Amino acid sequence: VIHYASLLLGKNLVTRTTESSPPAVIYKPNKELAAIVELSYYSNAVLSPFVLESVISCAVISCCDVSLDNTPGHVTCSATREEILATAVEICQLLQYEFIFVSPCKQLEEVLAEELDQMICMEIIQVKETLCEDQYSTYEKGWAQRLSANMEWRDEEDEDDLVFQQTCQVNMDRLDCVEKLRFFHQVLAPFLESYYVTACQIHRGLHSQLLESDFLHNIHIEAKKRVYENLASSEESVVLDSLKNALKSFSDLKIIDIYCVGNLRMVELHDHFEVKEKLIKYIELLEVLKG
Repeated sequence: VIHYASLLLGKNLVTRTTESSPPAVIYKPNKELAAIVELSYYSNAVLSPFVLESVISCAVISCCDVSLDNTPGHVTCSATREEILATAVEICQLLQYEFIFVSPCKQLEEVLAEELDQMICMEIIQVKETLCEDQYSTYEKGWAQRLSANMEWRDEEDEDDLVFQQTCQVNMDRLDCVEKLRFFHQVLAPFLESYYVTACQIHRGLHSQLLESDFLHNIHIEAKKRVYENLASSEESVVLDSLKNALKSFSDLKIIDIYCVGNLRMVELHDHFEVKEKLIKYIELLEVLKG
């Protein structure tokens, strides 16, 4: 199957060599930028089975301050389940024009929660449950304890009223878990880097209204410049479709406005004062996740 697939892709995209000792067939991608971009189009068709795991992995990396270059045994910070799922929803909103994350009959939050549980079962993520101390005030808890001690009965349902909070942490002690997390992260990393470049260009270069085509051209030049200067983590981040989708997402998020003046499509900041903090928040998130 691998041999047949490599033949379909052709020698311009994949080279196949045979080594004698030890006997092995080696497949290598063409490292030229045009070939990488073409390969990325083919690879996008097979990403969907891993997209939700990748979203959760990226959310965990962001919330738990995980560096995948760390050696096994490195201690990362923990994050609550709610924080991770909120970040995952935010990533899905950013990438809404790249993937269909759930079918219309399902809720995104529920599907993401199931994926988080699955990664816990895979032992990639470790969970610790703690009682929410701030559920009641010290006075209220003391009053309730004194009351229950003086009563002949104790309602067992009181135990069910306690609220436990799940905190999650990456299992950095196991190399296989770190490798799985790295794989899932790489699924979305090129897209996230495209959005990072776009966000940075909005922050640095969109001070007045511009033609959308001119601004997109500037973003594309910056993305290619990062590749040529070895600043890019993923060469696939130069793909023009993702840069276009990034502009649409930031428009939906009310960071930029895209509108028509006659036959011309224009772009400008939604509000020069209000969006700055919001834009910087997305830049910080994407800078962590771009690879």
